[in-house]
Amino acid sequence: MTYYRLEHSLDLNIIGDYPQVQSSIYPSDLNDIINHSEIQRIENLSPIGVLSKKAKLTDLVSAVGKGYSLKLLVSNNLKIILEKYAIKSEFISTMLTQGKKNFNDYFIIDCNNDRTKNIDFSKSKFSVNTRRIRIGNSTQEISIGSYHELEQAIEEAKKHRNRITIDVLAFPDNFEDHFFIIRKVKGGIGYYVSEELKSAIETSRCTGIKFTEV
Repeated sequence: MTYYRLEHSLDLNIIGDYPQVQSSIYPSDLNDIINHSEIQRIENLSPIGVLSKKAKLTDLVSAVGKGYSLKLLVSNNLKIILEKYAIKSEFISTMLTQGKKNFNDYFIIDCNNDRTKNIDFSKSKFSVNTRRIRIGNSTQEISIGSYHELEQAIEEAKKHRNRITIDVLAFPDNFEDHFFIIRKVKGGIGYYVSEELKSAIETSRCTGIKFTEV
């Protein structure tokens, strides 16, 4: 089965600005921005994303700020598609604001379907980024044969403020899943989808998305 990394589009013609959400605020800080009834619509006191003036609304929204770290921000349209395939994932209702306009139909995805331990370690490639004072950083390919060895390498790297990264990702032939995360890839955490889910997203013409084949 073919898999794809789900990433944010960087095409400014589509997204307007990057990141689209450049800060976040919480309901208790919003007295001058939105009224009380709108605050009550937001579950679990999720952050409200402040869109850049140039940002365009898309189905996958790039966001920085408290509450968005390593999570996805999606429209209701994309949420409906993902819900059919996602396991161990929570969809938290949130709001976006831009000037005097508020947009309610957005969700933060908290995905706990971590499949890092299920990758094909024999075909994946790993590296350690070493920090050296005065000399600068250096990257060296290392061999890791199991999830246990990966955990050991990560703990050892932490002692020296180094970083382990999965540079090339491979899955076993019998691996089957549709929506999941892999840790220790470039960027920290990667979101991955099956070809079936990718096709469903493309058929619905969801915007703001880039797919990179694994």
